[in-house]
Amino acid sequence: MKKSHFDGIAEIYDETIPSHVALHYLERRRNLLEPLLGDGPVLDVGAGTGTIASLFAKKVSIIGVDFSFEMLRRAKPSIRRTHASGAALPFRSETFTLVYSVAMLHHLFDPDATVRVIKEMWRVTAHGGTIVIWDHNPLNPYWPFLMARVPQDDEPTRLVPLTEICEILRSCGANPIYNRWGWVPDFCPQWFLKTASCMEQCLERIPGLRKFSAHNVVTARKA
Repeated sequence: MKKSHFDGIAEIYDETIPSHVALHYLERRRNLLEPLLGDGPVLDVGAGTGTIASLFAKKVSIIGVDFSFEMLRRAKPSIRRTHASGAALPFRSETFTLVYSVAMLHHLFDPDATVRVIKEMWRVTAHGGTIVIWDHNPLNPYWPFLMARVPQDDEPTRLVPLTEICEILRSCGANPIYNRWGWVPDFCPQWFLKTASCMEQCLERIPGLRKFSAHNVVTARKA
C-alpha cells in the first residue's frame, strides 16, 4: 500500500508548533466539539496521532481514521484506530453522532478528493448528528509562510475556500453554518499568550476583518 507523507514525519509531528500555541487551539477545538458529542460513537477523520480524539476517549466511543500507519501507531491506546482513506470510510451509513476533521482538507490536493471526503463524512453521520470541518482559511495571508516551514505541509496542498466546503455540504442536503476563528500565530511567545487570546476574541468579532482569521470552522446538523 502506498505510504503516506506523514509516515516519514510522524515522530516529530506533535512538536512542529510550540506547545503553548498548540494547547491554545486544542482547547478551542475541545470547546467546540465537546458539546456536540452526544452519546457517541464519534469519528475523527484525519486523526493523526489522536491528540484531539484522546480528549474525548473517556466520554464516548471514538474512532480515529488516518491514511498514515505511523501516525496512528503513535496514537493513545484509548482510541480505536482505523487505517483508511477519508474518501472511502469503512463504516455503515448514519453510524456516528459526531464526525469531524481538523486541519485535514488542505492535504487533499485534488478537488475531487475533497468532494469525496466531505460526502463520505456526511454519509456516516447519523440523523440528529453533526459534522464539523475545521480547516485553513485561504484568505489568511500568513498560511503560505507557516506552511513553507512545517514538515507536514511539505507536499502538494490546497487551501479549500469556505464557499467550496459549504457548497459540497449543501449538495448533500446539509444546511451549513460557519465561523472564522484564529489569530494567535505560532511565533506568539508564551508570556504574551493570554493577551493574544483576548485580542483574538476581539478580532473575530470585527466585520470585514474576521474573514481573514486563520481557520474556517463549518458545522452542519443532519436532520
